[in-house]
Amino acid sequence: MGNQNLEIDHPLKPGVWKVAVIYDGKKIATTEFLIVPQASDQSTQFETRISESQKAWEKYLPVDAKSAIYRRERALLMKKDISKFLDKMTAEYYAIQDICYKDQPPHCATIGFHDWQSCLSTDWSSFSQDPKSELL
Repeated sequence: MGNQNLEIDHPLKPGVWKVAVIYDGKKIATTEFLIVPQASDQSTQFETRISESQKAWEKYLPVDAKSAIYRRERALLMKKDISKFLDKMTAEYYAIQDICYKDQPPHCATIGFHDWQSCLSTDWSSFSQDPKSELL
């Protein structure tokens, strides 16, 4: 089995990326993942164009009209309001399992199916006590 060396810019540009596994001229697997910009990087440039290197792979990743419209809307939102884009995409790609508060519970501490708890009382929050760090 061969491989294709990727020619991509570093760091990866923010957005939704798709990876496909092509074997013997047939697409056998695809996956999408979200790349978010660093909060401190104000110079991030967003592009909606397809590069020349991507065009060679278009036959394996056909785009229907509905998907093209959705991608265009997503790209426009990313350019217009990166915070809204990140909120929308994070909710689409990740599921919140638990939520906690640091100091005082907010007024909206019961939202949907998630009851907020103090971060100090959880075993997963970075604000909770770590028994391994206690000196004996």
